[in-house]
Amino acid sequence: MRAEFDASPFAAPEQLAAYAMNPGLALAGQALFMAGALLLIPAFVALAHKCVERSPRLAITGALMLLICLVARLYYGGVDQTAFQLVDAMGLEAATEHVLAVYQPLSYGPWRVPVIASSLQYPGGLLLALAAYRAGVFGTGRALLLILWATIWAGALKETDTFYGLTTALALCVAFVPLGRGSCWTACPNLASVAGS
Repeated sequence: MRAEFDASPFAAPEQLAAYAMNPGLALAGQALFMAGALLLIPAFVALAHKCVERSPRLAITGALMLLICLVARLYYGGVDQTAFQLVDAMGLEAATEHVLAVYQPLSYGPWRVPVIASSLQYPGGLLLALAAYRAGVFGTGRALLLILWATIWAGALKETDTFYGLTTALALCVAFVPLGRGSCWTACPNLASVAGS
């Protein structure tokens, strides 16, 4: 089976087989992926807000591109969920045949909008990292970590190397956690004064 998966040009058969073997784990991974995409929306907006005074064009353009990319990730999450439901309804073999027969239109989406939107992560990550660096919000290291995260590709029923996936997730955490902590400390006195009013 491993040789068969390696010979396939797409990761879809392996992803569907993984779901068939452990549906709960596959759904948990999918849910975390989609929740992460949703949580990144306010994170990118907050970062752009911090950068906009000193680097407005880069911050706004980079953040907008990344937000569009995150919407594409939600589209791909929907495609994955539909494919997983086909495994439940049709069985693994029939679902895999069906998904592979329509994989390109599913993966590229209508008029290739999702795949074009998803590709915006590359320039978007670079532009927002440059804006954060120019604005003094990120140093060189954290800017490079944001760029590293922007290299991980998303798509319909894609796989990623565990090490690479964990590395990019950790890179994004290292880049954003200090920003989030700083924002919370700034907001807490304001929240306390509002609660006391």
